[in-house]
Amino acid sequence: MDDVTLAFRFLLAAIFGFAGLAKLPQLDGFESAVRRYALLPEQLVRPIARALPPIELGGGLLLALGLGVSVVSGFLAAILLVFAAAVAVNLLRGRVIDCGCFSTVAPKRISWSAVARNMLLAGAAVTLAARGADALALDGLLTSRHSAVSNGDAAAIMLAVVAGVAAWALSGAARAFQRVANARRPA
Repeated sequence: MDDVTLAFRFLLAAIFGFAGLAKLPQLDGFESAVRRYALLPEQLVRPIARALPPIELGGGLLLALGLGVSVVSGFLAAILLVFAAAVAVNLLRGRVIDCGCFSTVAPKRISWSAVARNMLLAGAAVTLAARGADALALDGLLTSRHSAVSNGDAAAIMLAVVAGVAAWALSGAARAFQRVANARRPA
């Protein structure tokens, strides 16, 4: 199970790191995406939209470094459940909007698969919060705890997970750019 929780740690670190980093240069677009969900009072849209990308990036970095793994992953689980609920409410309302998940450059519509994905990731985060993952973790170095997973195995798991998330993100971006390119071709 140590390998699984370690993979969860790096998976969540990569997803939240990429998501936060992608949104930071597009804060106005992300604010518009948050507004389109129509779930928050107008005076909260901007502060929440401005706070979420740095929180996501910070959460991803803390998990990658292995600092406060249980607390951070518990917090990220709560965020994922809120995201899942926001998408589900809008789908039940019959609304079709951009999810604002990673980038507003190539919009992606909300779907039930996004709800399922967020629920699965929340489950991974809850598992990580309950079990922790000390390999390659600064927390473990600071408290002299030892992991059942060697640092070499942990590094391999980290690289595999990050490469997988990067490939997934790049394939999604490539599909979005292809759709934009096809839409711009003359008939």
